[in-house]
Amino acid sequence: MKICSWFVIALTVSILFTGCSSEIHSQSEVPKEPTVAPIVKPNPATNSENSKKSSIASAKKTLTKQSAHKVAKTIPHEPNKKSHKHPKAADKAIAKNTPVQKHIAPPLPEKMPPIMAPKKIGHPLANSTKIIFMLGQDNKGYYLYGEGKITEGTYDKFLRYVAYYKGKGIALNRLMIHSPGGLMNEAIKIGTYMQENKWGSASDQYMKCYSACGIIYASGVFKQIEPGAEIGFHRPYNPSKPDTESFKKHVYKVYKPYWEYIGGSSKLYDEFMHNYDRNQMLILTESNINKYMKVERM
Repeated sequence: MKICSWFVIALTVSILFTGCSSEIHSQSEVPKEPTVAPIVKPNPATNSENSKKSSIASAKKTLTKQSAHKVAKTIPHEPNKKSHKHPKAADKAIAKNTPVQKHIAPPLPEKMPPIMAPKKIGHPLANSTKIIFMLGQDNKGYYLYGEGKITEGTYDKFLRYVAYYKGKGIALNRLMIHSPGGLMNEAIKIGTYMQENKWGSASDQYMKCYSACGIIYASGVFKQIEPGAEIGFHRPYNPSKPDTESFKKHVYKVYKPYWEYIGGSSKLYDEFMHNYDRNQMLILTESNINKYMKVERM
């Protein structure tokens, strides 16, 4: 019995000794902590405050996204208030699903013989048989200058000169013609080019642009005039036919679409169509032209 007690005591002491020795050994083998930069610990109060701010910001962001998503679904795009009150032609066309009307020239009228200024007016080029073009220049820059009768092919010649000077690096946008008149359809084709390409009508003190030439001058999208210049208008006619009432009405109707296309004064149109025949000429100068059209005095 005593032997067993001593054996138990000895075994217990041996176990306790072994445990202490093992603990001392493990502590002696722990490596030294490497040298590292010190870590600054955040202030608990600051950390808590930042955490709150971050949470609030995150919540706002989420709420904003959700709100925007809901608005996008429920609220349609609001149209511009100004355009809603005063819609443009393009807006109207889109609303109606119809194309926008363009500024398109009407078809050429029927061909008629040349119309010229009355001989009693005494135009310096009354006996000319063709037109010539050349480059002109004034204090506004370059322009295309033409003089002579407006005959078949005048429009094509005009285009050749425009292309020629463009090839020389001279971009023209004004036309001045010194002419007693000629073919209305050729004049209308030149006038249509001026409208489509934003050309203006120029003049100098010697220019006398009568009859069919007056239509060309009126076609400029802007117009210039110098003291001494004259622009003449009268009703188109057929030299081989009398000016009957039916013919007058016919001529009035035939050329009206083009006159409206260039934005010509209805007052001027009615004046020369009704009151100035082949033997007369309504002549506009610097002093009276503003009654019928807007011009820049040179």
